[in-house]
Amino acid sequence: MAPIIGQFDCQPLGHAIMGLFHEMQARRDMATCALWLDLVESYVESFTEPWRREERLVAVWSAVRRDLSRPWVLADLAGLAGLSGEHLRRLCQSSLGRSPMQQLANLRVQHAAHLLATTNSKIEVIAESVGYRNPFAFSDVFKRVTGVRPSQFRSRRRASL
Repeated sequence: MAPIIGQFDCQPLGHAIMGLFHEMQARRDMATCALWLDLVESYVESFTEPWRREERLVAVWSAVRRDLSRPWVLADLAGLAGLSGEHLRRLCQSSLGRSPMQQLANLRVQHAAHLLATTNSKIEVIAESVGYRNPFAFSDVFKRVTGVRPSQFRSRRRASL
């Protein structure tokens, strides 16, 4: 993940963080906390995801997010952007600092982390919902991206609540 430095209005993000903080201090309603967390993530993504500023990448990653379980290959992604696979790879590398397939893995892991934190679904079910037919392969990718296995991620999230 490439670091991003830039100007943005931090007030809405601050309000969302304070809403989450107050919910955790008061009622600790996990459904409401999940909504606050989604709002925080949305504000952060609007600043940190440079693909949203590159029109050709918007079509690609928006389609991928709508169907994470699909077995995406580079040719599919390039077709959505109207580019060759190599041109898409160069565009992703310059805009995101990673290849299209690395970005795909990151999006899948982000969504899986959200599901692990907000649902009681089995890890195998979450793995399949984000495009991994093999839960062991999913666990390996999840660990490579986050530094922990999905089961550790879930147990740490529950221990912190």
